[in-house]
Amino acid sequence: AYAAAVLWRSYDLSADSRLLQTASFLGTGLALIAMVGVLRVFEGQPLRLRVSARRSMRFVRSALAWLLVSAGLQVFFSIRALLDERQPTYYEVDAVRHFLALGFVSMMIIGMALLVMPRLAMRRAQARPARVAAPVLLALFHGAAAARGAGSLLANEAHLNSGFWTMTVGGTLGVIAMLSFAGYLVWTPRRAEIPASVRVE
Repeated sequence: AYAAAVLWRSYDLSADSRLLQTASFLGTGLALIAMVGVLRVFEGQPLRLRVSARRSMRFVRSALAWLLVSAGLQVFFSIRALLDERQPTYYEVDAVRHFLALGFVSMMIIGMALLVMPRLAMRRAQARPARVAAPVLLALFHGAAAARGAGSLLANEAHLNSGFWTMTVGGTLGVIAMLSFAGYLVWTPRRAEIPASVRVE
């Protein structure tokens, strides 16, 4: 419905298309909040995963936390737009889009890659888990999502040029995060040497 409303408004700036776009934006946000609630992903501990694999669940939970942030903003912006008899502004939609793209989608992809990709899973099996890479990537993606989304909110709410600097920082952190993950993926660690005391003659 939201995609249809955007397409409709590209041809006809009617009140009906505006209402459909805002209402569908609201409905999507409510549906995402309900979905995260049904998943109950923040409850308990991932006991079925090995200890070395549990840190990857931090990415999954962080991703779904950003999904809640973006969905909550969708609901807030939509209700405010309905009360003001307008559609969500460009920067409001832009903030939601980047919280979704950097905070949810990118972080979920990295977290699941660390969890299930054979190359990375074999490193955990060989006692070489991502002790350093995982926290660094997590911090970079959190920073990228927060800065990029906040840049749109600043540009929209405060009309400050500094909002665009914040966007630049967010985009740069996102690029660094992706390059860091690519480097970690292709990096081949040296095999650990077997101590002489335990070698079989």
